[in-house]
Amino acid sequence: MPHSLGGYIEAIVMILASNDVFAAARMRRVAGARRARIMLDDEAVEVSFREGELRVEPADPARQVDGTGRTDRGTVLDLLAARLEVSAAILEGLIEIEGTPDAVAAMLLIIEIVLDAAPRNPALQLLADEFVNESSSGHVRAQGPGTRQLSTAWYPAASAAAEDSVLARLNLLPDAGG
Repeated sequence: MPHSLGGYIEAIVMILASNDVFAAARMRRVAGARRARIMLDDEAVEVSFREGELRVEPADPARQVDGTGRTDRGTVLDLLAARLEVSAAILEGLIEIEGTPDAVAAMLLIIEIVLDAAPRNPALQLLADEFVNESSSGHVRAQGPGTRQLSTAWYPAASAAAEDSVLARLNLLPDAGG
């Protein structure tokens, strides 16, 4: 049965509450009293926990939220298929997270809680399979292995001379043009 974005969020939280009480409690504690607007393609909902219970409501642009997260189905499919890492998706702008530093940190930690629980949780794996199958039937296709062209090369602000020497020896330093 196809789910809406809100339906998938509710299912994830319900599965965690039923099968991994520690992950569910950690998620509620991290979220605290914050309200987040979550967007997937052209669908948007606002989520919060009130008195420990998840609330999913239609997004209202006039309502104040603490943070906003946005992505598309293709990116989610690539993440689920392990063709893309969350950090690379963020650096590429495929996942956009905005808000106060605390809200952004909370949203990233909630993503990590779900991703950490998923390999040990068959119900979450089945839900992911349902999302993949629903997306495929809607003609949304993720990139094939190795076909997504990532353009962002990230290097720390400072590196040691010894590190640069090793990178140069291996021909791994960026070209002068970036």
